[in-house]
Amino acid sequence: MIKGIDVSDNNGKINWAAVKSAGVQFAILRLGYGNDDTSQDDKTFEDNVKGCEANGIPWGAYIYSYAMSVAEAKSEAAHCIRKLKGKKPTYPVCFDMEDADGYKAKRGGLSKDLAVSICETFLDTMEDNGYYVALYASLSWLDGILNSSRLDRFDKWVAQWNTVCQYDKEYGLWQYGGSTNYIESPTVSGISGAVDKDYAYKDYPALIKSNELNGWTVSPRGFLDSAGETEANGWAYNGVNDTPVTVHLYAYRGNTPIFLCSTVADIYRKDLVGNAGNGYHGFNAEYSLENLQNGEYVIKAFAIDKESGVELKGEKSVKIEKKAETPPAETPEKPEKPDSGDTSSDTGKGILAALKRLLRLILKWIVE
Repeated sequence: MIKGIDVSDNNGKINWAAVKSAGVQFAILRLGYGNDDTSQDDKTFEDNVKGCEANGIPWGAYIYSYAMSVAEAKSEAAHCIRKLKGKKPTYPVCFDMEDADGYKAKRGGLSKDLAVSICETFLDTMEDNGYYVALYASLSWLDGILNSSRLDRFDKWVAQWNTVCQYDKEYGLWQYGGSTNYIESPTVSGISGAVDKDYAYKDYPALIKSNELNGWTVSPRGFLDSAGETEANGWAYNGVNDTPVTVHLYAYRGNTPIFLCSTVADIYRKDLVGNAGNGYHGFNAEYSLENLQNGEYVIKAFAIDKESGVELKGEKSVKIEKKAETPPAETPEKPEKPDSGDTSSDTGKGILAALKRLLRLILKWIVE
């Protein structure tokens, strides 16, 4: 078990160095309540984040829900996304579903189906945006109103001020005490008055970082799904939903890379939702291998961020076999045409030969 606390501006200004010295190992910080309205931001959230990080205390966040509809659940998710932008919590982002001040009851309350839909909508939306989520509720709400298989896959943060947690299903966090605490003192050094105390049963920082959630990413990642002689497709993600990743493609023959093209991974793919942020991280690239020589090539893709290029998984082999070109048939040489120039000399030679023949005949006649 890992010991922690959860706090809001109701706890006032906190001395986080003293809290760390008191043995607190994590904190869940309220970021606000209700719809995405800056007037409903928690006034101490920013200072609490800085205090935790300055003292090496891993932290998560929660929002107190006033949602009475699915639309309001989406607004509360937007509230969280706005407040968490640029931050990297290592504990879950939690949805606090209760009615401590009677707000919901005064408005007719929530049916079981609507309450489940509100929770499901918020949690799904946050997951789609790359966050590790959990549902906070009292034992009575979890066993009654929120006892639905639709919520089973989400982590639970059970609120039961008791010596043991009596929730029958799986849970990752237990709030075991607040102003009433049956296990230990309700106070902790560095905080004025009683404070809610919790146990965590999972190594959330390891889970969140290894799965590159909550803004955590070691480097861009992705996969080259297919590649041929004219195009390739795949996906690339750098942990930030609204930052498309540039992808460069190369053909390798041995260790020599031949640049093919660059593209941007910003195409929506439903199969990426929840695994690579909001799903807008697919890419399709077109190129030509016509100028390459025959042989085996390996197509590789690299996700490029501002610091480095990271090779994506799933390299593909392509074999180029160009058809041999048939040389043109040789044209037989045509005999040269007779010279069409001056023929007067040839005519003279013919007359001379005739005279000689005539002279020989005359001589022969005289002799005989």
